[in-house]
Amino acid sequence: MTAYGYRTIQRDQPAIGTPLADEIPRPWVNLRALGRNHVTTGLNPISSSNYIGHSARSTPWGRGIRIDGSAGSGISHTFAEFPERQRYAAAVLFNVEVGGADQTIFGINGSDNGIQVRINTSSQIDLLAEASALLATSSAANFTAGTTHCLVTIADGSSTYIYANGRHILTYAGVVDNKVSVKFMTLGCRGGGTSNVLTGTIIEATMWSGTLPSRSQGMEISGDYYGTLFPRRRSVLSRAAAAAGLVFNPLTGRGGAAAQPLVVH
Repeated sequence: MTAYGYRTIQRDQPAIGTPLADEIPRPWVNLRALGRNHVTTGLNPISSSNYIGHSARSTPWGRGIRIDGSAGSGISHTFAEFPERQRYAAAVLFNVEVGGADQTIFGINGSDNGIQVRINTSSQIDLLAEASALLATSSAANFTAGTTHCLVTIADGSSTYIYANGRHILTYAGVVDNKVSVKFMTLGCRGGGTSNVLTGTIIEATMWSGTLPSRSQGMEISGDYYGTLFPRRRSVLSRAAAAAGLVFNPLTGRGGAAAQPLVVH
């Protein structure tokens, strides 16, 4: 297993085309790195994308897209349809290369004071209505140079919850209204400006709209992004063996395990 933050990644990065978990609501968009661009699946297609100051990057946690931190850099995806304004969620698996700077993880409709989640200069997480107001800051301050994290944000229409690496780190008694004038998601940059750019790698990202993961699922995704969204699928034979009590130590991650079930990737 590969350590990151204060949890572990339970499996290697799944191949492009690996099915998403049936137990998690189908995402609005699922973004997976393929070279310098994203392969997208989900309920809503991407109508256009913009990549600036980026390059392909292979990390110990999987293939991603590196953003170089220069002004104006980052990734922006424009949706074909409008997402829900006050019921949305996002999960981002990312690596941070430098500290001591405000660095955006993701934003939605940022040019219209939509949500922005960033690392601040004290290595904490800030929740903002972009270019308008700082709403809340985490007490956790472990988002330092050289670390990799999975951050999950759930806005359920009344409150906003942020989880990182399997822990609940922030609650805000309200949600940012993402309005309807634009319909895009940014990664590693603000939507309404050229500052707060990430120096690091966006490895994977997923967004939900309307129908969201539960809070417990959000925490689970933040603790094991790959293992929760792309679970290993056992064969009918191995499931029957497990039901009969013949599989007593199933394979849940890398490494060996006694009486391993057959695993279909």
